[in-house]
Amino acid sequence: AGRTPSRYGRKSFKRRTTETASGCWVWTGRQDLNGYGVVCHGNASTGAHRVAYRLWKGPVPKGMVVHHRCENPSCVNPSHLEAKTYKEHRAIHA
Repeated sequence: AGRTPSRYGRKSFKRRTTETASGCWVWTGRQDLNGYGVVCHGNASTGAHRVAYRLWKGPVPKGMVVHHRCENPSCVNPSHLEAKTYKEHRAIHA
């Protein structure tokens, strides 16, 4: 779960996005029913926002979730992503 699919470097990852006027990088690949980008690798899948976080910022800290500051679930712009505790994340979305 903590691995970045090896086929993705920053450049190839960014090619799978479209930038909006608000600065969001909208994932143009597969999305789940809630609009979150999905990256498949082997028999597993990972949120595209989590892959973006790892590519630009490093591993997601243990016990943390990746929060979209822009509130756009398909956004993978690392400047719009931040690590939050599950409790902090739930409070934002309460």
